[in-house]
Amino acid sequence: MPQPLTKTQISALAIEARKAFDVQAPEDLEAMREVIAAEREANGDPFACAAAVKESALFEAWRRDETARALENAGRKPTFSFRELTQNDFLFVRAHFVSFFDQGKARKIHDRAVADERKRYLWVIRKECEKTGWMKYPEYPQNICLAQNKCYLEAAHPNQLRRILFTICARAKAKQKTQTQK
Repeated sequence: MPQPLTKTQISALAIEARKAFDVQAPEDLEAMREVIAAEREANGDPFACAAAVKESALFEAWRRDETARALENAGRKPTFSFRELTQNDFLFVRAHFVSFFDQGKARKIHDRAVADERKRYLWVIRKECEKTGWMKYPEYPQNICLAQNKCYLEAAHPNQLRRILFTICARAKAKQKTQTQK
């Protein structure tokens, strides 16, 4: 089970988010102000207008939207809160915020996130293979990878590794079921 972020990680994301927010185009922020004001008006606020939207509320709304967008871009279930993020999400979200002001650094962070995710999947695949007793690691998942993705396990993307893991688990479960029926 993935661990939640530490307070230090949450603070780091908040700092990166603020730096990213500060480089946003003023017209984009004004459009967001209008959206927030319209939402407030729809919720019954008689004094709702774009001029009444404070910068802190604007930043909070922008940060939540961008956090969800970062997770969607990484192929994960979107969440709006830093407190709901896990260790597996941290580098993807950080890379997203850094990309607004330093593309090179963001690419390095994203590449590290993908590499970490690959390592996690490979570790779980190895453990699942060992658990069965009959699936040899790395040969068995390698053959699945070649059949499904036309590439070697070392070159597989995390999404491809996830599908390989599902295949291994399904085959192990099917074999176990047939053995218990005999």
